[in-house]
Amino acid sequence: MHVSSIPDLVAPMRGAFERTLLAAAREGATPLSYAFWPAQYRFLTAGAAKFIDPGDLTSFMTRIGGWARQHVGAASISTPQLRVYTGGCRRSLARDETAGEWRYCYSLTLRPRTGRMDVLDGLTDSRRSRVIRTARFNFEPGALFVHNARCSYRVQVRGDAEPLDGLVFLDGYLW
Repeated sequence: MHVSSIPDLVAPMRGAFERTLLAAAREGATPLSYAFWPAQYRFLTAGAAKFIDPGDLTSFMTRIGGWARQHVGAASISTPQLRVYTGGCRRSLARDETAGEWRYCYSLTLRPRTGRMDVLDGLTDSRRSRVIRTARFNFEPGALFVHNARCSYRVQVRGDAEPLDGLVFLDGYLW
């Protein structure tokens, strides 16, 4: 697992997220979709390109792609999805079904105490059904968290926040 801070990318992308969300709200709509699977997850989501300016998205992917080559040996990066967790949203402990070797999460959250992500570091002990070790990621603005995509993770949020005050992050894969 890797944690880095890349704060200079936050302001333009967070600004674009806020402008897009508020403009849609004035029209009585939202560009976010509600994703859910019973007993597994529920959150708001959209393709990052719906919110982030193309030049900023390209800069982000170039920067994260360079980081990935240097730190985890990944040559490719997926276009991120925007995830928003507000009050009532959550993700139970599960792993993603993906061919990507690594999963990345880049925080656009303004209030890091809003929630956290826990990732299993390794496997569970099947005889005792317990977690061997977890890593906790708090959503500091500009924090990049990368973990093995085969590891299970969960997302927890506190409070009853509006989307602008919730956990906001870009989510994708590296390989």
